[in-house]
Amino acid sequence: MARVGSEVGARAASLYYHVRNRDELIQGIVDRAGESGAHPPPSETLEAELENILLAFYDCLRREAWLVPHLIRDELASAAVDPLIERAHKALRGMQMDEEGAWHAFAAMLHYCYGEVLVVDATIKGNRDDDCDYRQLYTTTIRRYLSALRMEASGARKN
Repeated sequence: MARVGSEVGARAASLYYHVRNRDELIQGIVDRAGESGAHPPPSETLEAELENILLAFYDCLRREAWLVPHLIRDELASAAVDPLIERAHKALRGMQMDEEGAWHAFAAMLHYCYGEVLVVDATIKGNRDDDCDYRQLYTTTIRRYLSALRMEASGARKN
């Protein structure tokens, strides 16, 4: 709680006035971050839909990068992002992926997002002086991944 308190600018003891324990506090912060994130409007193509959803996750997590290890380690999620997850799954299914494959593909893309956020956060905290557009690099990689998924799905349909 001391570490969380230092992140939010409060003493650990004062946090217990508002929450029962660390887990409740972290879940509340995850929920708030999920609610504050952008929910992009539906897109015309499946690839654009997935790209926009993944960029919404990326942008939200970049604002709260310190939460990423908690999301990974504690397997936390926010119900506020469930509609985005469902939209991503539907888009992947629209690319002819089976049910399980669609969930695995989304999980892989989300974990890649986590990794990118952590790398960028460490780079910025390390005061590395660069003018790299990390969001654009992330976008380019996501587009390549989605293109590969599309080719994989079309190859699977032929067989």
